[in-house]
Amino acid sequence: MFKRIPVIVTAIVLALGVAAAWAVGAGAAATGSGADRESETSEFVGLAKDAGIALAEEQGREWRIASEDGEDFALDASLVVGRVTFDIADGVVVAAQIESDAPSTQTSAPEPVDPDRAAVMVAGLRELVFVDNMFGGGPVFDDILVATVIGGDPDLALHPLELEMIAAALEGPAGVTFVADAQAEAKRLFEASTEASAVSPGLPAVVSIGDVRIAGGRAELDLSLWCGSVCGVFLTYEVVATDGGWEVTGTVGPIAVS
Repeated sequence: MFKRIPVIVTAIVLALGVAAAWAVGAGAAATGSGADRESETSEFVGLAKDAGIALAEEQGREWRIASEDGEDFALDASLVVGRVTFDIADGVVVAAQIESDAPSTQTSAPEPVDPDRAAVMVAGLRELVFVDNMFGGGPVFDDILVATVIGGDPDLALHPLELEMIAAALEGPAGVTFVADAQAEAKRLFEASTEASAVSPGLPAVVSIGDVRIAGGRAELDLSLWCGSVCGVFLTYEVVATDGGWEVTGTVGPIAVS
């Protein structure tokens, strides 16, 4: 296990991913509900449409959709404190505003993303899910749940561009769903499984990013993967910049395996 197989994110793929995802993010920022008093929240961003609606209802919020796949919907100008307004693209929440009675400090466009950080995360996640996945490598999971925040901190949400790139890198043999709380999802799956103690690739994988540290052309990426009560791995990858992109070259520090 943990034999190194290079994972290279090419400059062409990165450029295409950046262009496509930035277009989605910019479109969402430009098609807001028009309400005067709203605040942007990252809690919903990255969730599947149904999951975002379910979370809003769980929190007792009214909700509505301002735009979906480029189509804008007419919204009333009333103020409903606590109501969340979604922008949806390809079945995923790309923007969410919660109405409040305080003046808005929302900016008109998302903060620019660091392309190196995005590429490092993509390279590491592909290596973990498709190589160091506890089952000898290859696509073995039907569903992959990816945490939308770094280190479980809601203030360190992944950028919409990073979410788009991660989904593009992991989709194919598996479906990708973004979740706000990786630990909560692992607990839910554990409790729902009738064979929770078994090691089975049929269980969904829950992956999360612990930290990303980049210095020059070298990075360290802390990752975790849960796939059952006795199925998991926690490690730190070394990722280096090459002419073709960022490449995982090995691990550093301890590796925890369940």
